[in-house]
Amino acid sequence: MKRILLLLILITTCIFAGDTLRFAWMSDTHTSGESGQRDLARAVRDINNRDDLDFVIISGDLTDYDFPGHIARAKELLDSLNLNYLAIPGNHEYKWTYSGGEEYLRVFGYDRFNKKIDDIRFIGFHQGPLLRMGDGFVAPKDVQWLREQIKAAPEDEKIIVITHYPIDKSVRNYRDILKILRTRNVQAILHGHHHHNAVANYGGIPGILGRSTLARNDAGGYNIVTLTEDSLIVQEKVTGGELKAPWHSMALRDERKSDYEPIEPADYSVNEKYPQVEPLWMTELHSLIAGGPAVTYSRVIVGLNNGDVVALKRRNGKELWRFHTNGPVLGTPVIEGSVVIVASADSCVYGIHLRKGKSLWKVKGDMPFVSSAAVRDGNAYIGGSDGKIRCINISEGTVNWTCDRVEQYIEATPAVTRE
Repeated sequence: MKRILLLLILITTCIFAGDTLRFAWMSDTHTSGESGQRDLARAVRDINNRDDLDFVIISGDLTDYDFPGHIARAKELLDSLNLNYLAIPGNHEYKWTYSGGEEYLRVFGYDRFNKKIDDIRFIGFHQGPLLRMGDGFVAPKDVQWLREQIKAAPEDEKIIVITHYPIDKSVRNYRDILKILRTRNVQAILHGHHHHNAVANYGGIPGILGRSTLARNDAGGYNIVTLTEDSLIVQEKVTGGELKAPWHSMALRDERKSDYEPIEPADYSVNEKYPQVEPLWMTELHSLIAGGPAVTYSRVIVGLNNGDVVALKRRNGKELWRFHTNGPVLGTPVIEGSVVIVASADSCVYGIHLRKGKSLWKVKGDMPFVSSAAVRDGNAYIGGSDGKIRCINISEGTVNWTCDRVEQYIEATPAVTRE
């Protein structure tokens, strides 16, 4: 008992020493509903009442859905903090999204960060997944960004990484991320997603899971993280209530760890069951492909998250042409005769010449398109995030009719049948 008491005294002395960095860590605020907004507002007031914090971090899932106004409401609540804050989106901002994942970036102005505070570098980035719910996935542009940020950091500089997902098998390309992070002195990965406090190990890098601000079995809460010269200490703070004793502490390293265990390799054993299936070619397009390809006898057409539509030669994957839209192309292109029909999150549906890659027509909607068109009898049918279904004449690019009876954004492809 005396040893336990002595340990608590030592930890408390360490926490309240002068040479420390201390921040509030919130996660999974889920503010689309009134209860989530209430719980976040209470947590913000609780943080504002403290005078021992330096900044705030939020590790994703600020909302339940990226519906119009939801992300802006979350930011409005966070902007009432008296302290600077850094926030990343979570899967809820990218799966249930009327904007194709663009709204978070528009409202906050960033969806990843690299910030050095005192002697610690904080790097935050998200893991999607974009629209198609499944494993998390770090998009190619974000992998490249992370690689550049990590490479630019001094080898022994202390780094804390903020993510939403754990960097394990729940993120499809987690091996690539761990390989990048292990080249520098990453102390820990702080993340949310699971709504409770816990510790983990991600390829030899300590993982710390943070609770949700939502009031479930208590009044809601968050964590307070204290960084001393050689330690990281985590305490849970009940909103409007007590600051609990530290539930996790760990030593900070002065040098990059060099004795990591090998990362478990990907399992490709399924390929051995089908030896007759072999890749004919592979083309790197340097952007996330969220939809499927459209294929003709000579061409493969794909849409990219960077807004491009690309035509490849079916025989060898050589790029034939590239057409740019002003928003992510998230659905599957559709080919009807010599016209490629593509919808973009820039709120437009495009008709593109299959052979030349030139614009034939453009139909402007009221909100982004994140779906694919269905084609029948010379018409393209497509739903938009404005809740409208449009019937477009493919030859002319004119709208035959519009149905506005859907109350939310439309992600699915329409099914067209004869009466």
